[in-house]
Amino acid sequence: MARKSLQLSPRVRRLVMQGVLVLVFAGAVGLAALVTRHVTQSMRVELGPQQIIGRLMVRLPAKWGSIPTAAERGDAVEAEEPPGEGDRPGRRLRVLRQRADGLISPLEHLQRSGRIKAEVLRGLADGREGFARQNLQVAGWPRQMVSYITSPRPGVVHKDVVACAVTRAGQAVIVQLEGVGPVDESDRQVVRQMAENVSVSMTSAAPEPGGRVELADGIAVDAPAHYAIVPADDPNQLQRQMLFDGTWGASWVAADLAACIFFPDDADEALLAMLQARDPDWRSGPVHALGHRTYWVDRVDAAATYFPARAYLIAHEDGHALLVVQRGGLRDGKIFDAAWSAIGPSVKFAGKQDLSTLLANGAETARSLGERGLAEILSETGSLKWSMWDQSENADQEPWLVSKWKTIKHDDPLDPTAPPADPTLEGSRSSQAMDPYTTDSRFEQEWTAALDLSKYRATTFRESRRDRGELSRRTREQWINIENGKMTLGSTAGPSRIDVTVPAQFIPGALVPLLLQELAEKPCLIKTESFIGTDTVAPPGLLTLFITRLTVAPLRRDEKGEPMDCVSVSVNGTGVVSRWYYTHDDGLLRFIDFAGGMKAQEGR
Repeated sequence: MARKSLQLSPRVRRLVMQGVLVLVFAGAVGLAALVTRHVTQSMRVELGPQQIIGRLMVRLPAKWGSIPTAAERGDAVEAEEPPGEGDRPGRRLRVLRQRADGLISPLEHLQRSGRIKAEVLRGLADGREGFARQNLQVAGWPRQMVSYITSPRPGVVHKDVVACAVTRAGQAVIVQLEGVGPVDESDRQVVRQMAENVSVSMTSAAPEPGGRVELADGIAVDAPAHYAIVPADDPNQLQRQMLFDGTWGASWVAADLAACIFFPDDADEALLAMLQARDPDWRSGPVHALGHRTYWVDRVDAAATYFPARAYLIAHEDGHALLVVQRGGLRDGKIFDAAWSAIGPSVKFAGKQDLSTLLANGAETARSLGERGLAEILSETGSLKWSMWDQSENADQEPWLVSKWKTIKHDDPLDPTAPPADPTLEGSRSSQAMDPYTTDSRFEQEWTAALDLSKYRATTFRESRRDRGELSRRTREQWINIENGKMTLGSTAGPSRIDVTVPAQFIPGALVPLLLQELAEKPCLIKTESFIGTDTVAPPGLLTLFITRLTVAPLRRDEKGEPMDCVSVSVNGTGVVSRWYYTHDDGLLRFIDFAGGMKAQEGR
């Protein structure tokens, strides 16, 4: 008896065929993934045991020769591949840890530290053939890898593949592979493999995205989607930072959030002064209103051509405010608005706070200093010589600052019977910029002040070394003149303020470091035109400084083992504080602690 054939309805047959096609497609995808993984694994190299070079921990290719190498402000190790068939030159691998200028774009660090040239940036930005970039993890942080080729001479092609991460506390980790010939996938795989096997001691992996930031003065902010809140463990850094997790594209964006002060009657130059206090090289475009007491401004100097930055300010009616500075990777400014659209509505100010007492204390301190006179507080002549070092590095101290002053008596040699003119205090200050990239920049300030502070003149100059090392001609950064209660302030970074009323809280910037103990008798807000830190700050507008004597501070002891007095200074908008330590018995300034582990000491 014949068996009946299975009869399927058209609908069932269609479902069966679709199922078969899905299975075939899934099998093909799985096989392709398996083949891809096998090919990828075959391009990788066998790794040796972990090596520790300073703070750098890495596993290098087992069959490559390796040797630690010198790295300025960091650690480095190199490995060289044995020659290939036909004496083909082997590739060279370099792994480095360097200090960066805070949490900046990996490509910006590579360019500013000289690891890649401006021509490479142009090739990457323009998408030229042979130039590519992508995101990946380095030392547990979302960072970027770039590959490019150059031709040093006709017929020779040189390849570079570089991966870089900048972690919290400004530590840059670089993996660089170089060799002869075009870039291929095996080069990228070796760099990825190194990126997965390198770490820096005392630096944890990046946190998960999301969360809420609590800042000083009761300001709270929510992190946007795909932004992680960077851990903060530096007692001298008050600001908080957010970092884009790099989940799509090849973009890199970080945001600094700093509590600050912006009074209802403050003009644009108050915001511009904050931005230049954060970075002396910052030059701003026009300030735009975004809403009630909300503003934004773009950076417009040469650095912003490839690495854009934008600042947002949102202020409460009582004068407390939040400054948000977003910094992008290579032409990544298009992401700024999306991040702010999430950050801005989430900003919360906790109640209303009264700043009038701090302002009154600042005015009273300025008035009292003028009445007492500088002759009562400072010696007729004096000098200070300071050095600075990086606590996180095993490096010697470097010269940082020299300050001198003397009292000038203005007798008339042609008429001995004429009444003498009032003496003045005149001085100079020379300081070396101490960030990782501008150690060849120097600031000089020349000043003179009446002993009762009724008159004050100062000019700040900047001098930088050119590419070949020779010194450039000095250029004026800022100049100020105060007389009869009026002030003229000029700057190369912005418009001049001519013949304006001197604020009641004004203290000459050249004198602030010499008078800090006097200024800290009461917590106060003062105004000044300049301030000395790891960089000299001389902006187009007046700075606001919060000065107080701390009873609870990181303890420092003098040579006798006695705890020292501590005065803290916070420059408005910078999100950092410096701590100035004085001996308890004679009131001598001995140490200064800055953010980022930078330390200064007198007398070296």
